[in-house]
Amino acid sequence: MKKLWIVFGLTAVLLMAAGCSKDNGNKDGGGQEENISLDDVKVDVGEYKGMEVEIVKIPDVTDEDVQIQMDSMLTSAAAETINANRVVGEGDLISLDYQLLEGDQPVGEVETNYYVTVGSGVFFDGAEEALIGKSGGDTAEIPVTLPESYPDASVAGKSVVLKVTVNGVVESGQAELTDEYVASISDCATVEEYKKELKDQMQETVEYQRHMAKKEAVWNKLLEQTKIEGLPEAAVEKKVEQYQAYDKEGADLESMSLEDYVKAYFDMSIEDYEKQIKDIAMEDIKTELIVKTIAQKEGFADDEISDEELKSYAAEQGYDDVETFKKEVDTEELKESILLEKVTELLVSSAKVSEVEN
Repeated sequence: MKKLWIVFGLTAVLLMAAGCSKDNGNKDGGGQEENISLDDVKVDVGEYKGMEVEIVKIPDVTDEDVQIQMDSMLTSAAAETINANRVVGEGDLISLDYQLLEGDQPVGEVETNYYVTVGSGVFFDGAEEALIGKSGGDTAEIPVTLPESYPDASVAGKSVVLKVTVNGVVESGQAELTDEYVASISDCATVEEYKKELKDQMQETVEYQRHMAKKEAVWNKLLEQTKIEGLPEAAVEKKVEQYQAYDKEGADLESMSLEDYVKAYFDMSIEDYEKQIKDIAMEDIKTELIVKTIAQKEGFADDEISDEELKSYAAEQGYDDVETFKKEVDTEELKESILLEKVTELLVSSAKVSEVEN
């Protein structure tokens, strides 16, 4: 189901802009598509090379970061056990079986291996407190008064007995970090080899985050400094209609009005939705015009798609066979995506980036 563009933020819009800028007809199915030319729009991008931007500093991965990641992994990998000998205390997660009794008559089914944290208030009238000091195999019959909202209407609001059998305290340990263990979860033969691989992977993520932050920073700066004259309002309206068509389709599938759909899925009024989607449409068109302008200035616009680029994009889209990809992809749309990436890489590589503490 298509989500509102604004929730993805600027970075996602930039990455998706080329794919969404191509007209695929009227999604509402009504009338003939109107061709709106942007050829006469005046675009002044200013000095786009060497822009000075700031990004929040993302520190390199440390050995401590790797250890924290490994400890978390080992804890998650460890199997839970139920300690029947441990005495139940406040805050313990315990396993129990329980049955409701009205008088001597059971109500509903027996719940088995039910997990509850003592002191959480999941059971009514502080019933969990009566289990403190007990251990596996101990039983208790605890009088409680059920709320009027209790799902079983036959006992809602009534005083009943909660018959409980404690199975034990739930404990989770930590898997042991050995050469055998890492070999079972990776291609590494030793713990040290695995640590190095994990650190490299984590550092790759940091480098990716830095690169994405630079992309966002240079585009924010460029969008801010670019001046556009003569943009037809009809072009913006058309883009808005294209975006809204996705959400209208989602609303129809849910048998909802667009207004109710927007409220339910985006938690905003239809007025705020229309304003934000118009802002995104404006930014999308502006991005499209900036890419076209810079591509022409740099001589990218007439570049043919190379075999390497085709292979790379095919792989990104999950295609093993380039020929199949070529048959199924829209060539013009792919070219727009490549131009967007080339322009973005030019902006990032030439930018003067300063890292600042958060």
